[in-house]
Amino acid sequence: MTFRKAPLPLMCVAASLLVQACVQYNPAPPYPPPPPPPPPYTAAPPGQPAASPAPQSADFRRIDALVAPIALYPDPLLAILLPASTMPSDITAASAYLIQYGDVSRIDSQPWDPSVRALAHYPKVIAWMAENIAWTQVLGAEFASSPAEVMDSVQRLRARAWAAGTLASTPQQQVFSDEDAIEILPAQTDMVYVPAYDPDVMFSDEPYYGYGGPFIYFGD
Repeated sequence: MTFRKAPLPLMCVAASLLVQACVQYNPAPPYPPPPPPPPPYTAAPPGQPAASPAPQSADFRRIDALVAPIALYPDPLLAILLPASTMPSDITAASAYLIQYGDVSRIDSQPWDPSVRALAHYPKVIAWMAENIAWTQVLGAEFASSPAEVMDSVQRLRARAWAAGTLASTPQQQVFSDEDAIEILPAQTDMVYVPAYDPDVMFSDEPYYGYGGPFIYFGD
């Protein structure tokens, strides 16, 4: 089957159609330590593109460390998570509502930002962002002020995971790579799985030759 790829901003429309059916899994811990500066070039396994020289600036490393816990989320989920992070008070309110009431059928009538209402269909993601509200606030401020830099970071991290052999298609999600971008799309049109992974493992500077994973885990 051939998937027709769409730019990430357009995935917000698709996300609204997918949020009703989702499988939850706890995300990785926030604030992974910045990885050490990678070598200028890393040979890729046969059939995979070579890793591009990684930026060395402290600012790039800072943004990459901030984005690392969610860089490998599927595009429809990432397309609602990033705008939702700019509304930390709504994130907190949504988490409190889900803890107190747990009634997902009333989420869409709540007075939160539309992105937060969409993300609230992933209760564990909302709960994790509320528990790590300082990280959420920093991510939201970064996305609000420099969305292009955040998306560039997503692509840098995906390229590193692809080159290291830790990012690949699974029964839950499909990975598409071309010269311009790496896309991660749900393998099923009506189901979005939330991945859990260790950023230190996923974005290692060294390719994992001889070990096929799994590097990413999903819920049932």
